[in-house]
Amino acid sequence: MKKIFAQISRYLLFFIPLHSLLLLTTSFSEELYNLQYHPTDSLDWVILIYLVPAIAAAFLNQLIPYTYFDTTKHRIITVVYLSIGIMILFWSQSHWGYFLSRPSIPNSIKEVKRLVSELSLEPNIFPACNLKSKDRDWQLTSSKRFDYDTTQDRIEYFLDNISISLNQEETNWRKALNKTSFRLNISKGIKIHDFIQKNYTFEKPEAGYNRVCPFSAVDIFEFIDFDGNKIYYVSYSTNQLSNDHYAHYEFIIYKNENGYQIKQSNRFFTM
Repeated sequence: MKKIFAQISRYLLFFIPLHSLLLLTTSFSEELYNLQYHPTDSLDWVILIYLVPAIAAAFLNQLIPYTYFDTTKHRIITVVYLSIGIMILFWSQSHWGYFLSRPSIPNSIKEVKRLVSELSLEPNIFPACNLKSKDRDWQLTSSKRFDYDTTQDRIEYFLDNISISLNQEETNWRKALNKTSFRLNISKGIKIHDFIQKNYTFEKPEAGYNRVCPFSAVDIFEFIDFDGNKIYYVSYSTNQLSNDHYAHYEFIIYKNENGYQIKQSNRFFTM
């Protein structure tokens, strides 16, 4: 056991500085820093920040004999470091909703073949929290192409990076969604919203942050899969739940003869 602790202590001597150095380096590059928020199941952030220093440390720790770390002091330091690391992981899961990086857009959306329509909703002040349609210019792409931290843009990055059909007249999904013919019927959108409200429990805001309507924006995309079934991607962005703490939800909704069904869902938090 002492030998194992000594080897772990030696390994951490190299891993922690390398890991910290890479974190510091990415803070100077917006493109690299935002990899942790990538909306797909990309492992680039995990590889860069964790795997690279882990492999480097595995080679470098051979430079120092492990017996140098076979002391009570080093064992205590190792236990403290490991405990802090585990606590940070669980705190991240509790506070942000994930351990190392944000969850990707639910993978069942990859089964879609054709984009049919879209509907953006926002709360109406009067009457309280009634959702109304909102016009969005989908051709106004983000000037910061790697700003993955913008939650409402997650579906845009996904659509830009996959091959998806529209109809014979349209090939560009951004141009198509600016046409009223591609607007999802608002009554259908409200039905989907009501279904989610009844079948999913959203996070409650802390005292002092309660609002009549917790949502700041809702986006619904209607797709058809290769079997002709309808699939809906629905995202919710909330108002503050606590100080500088917002929630973002994503749902993949299937429609069948029995009505709607939540196939997959995501939840994470942002500042």
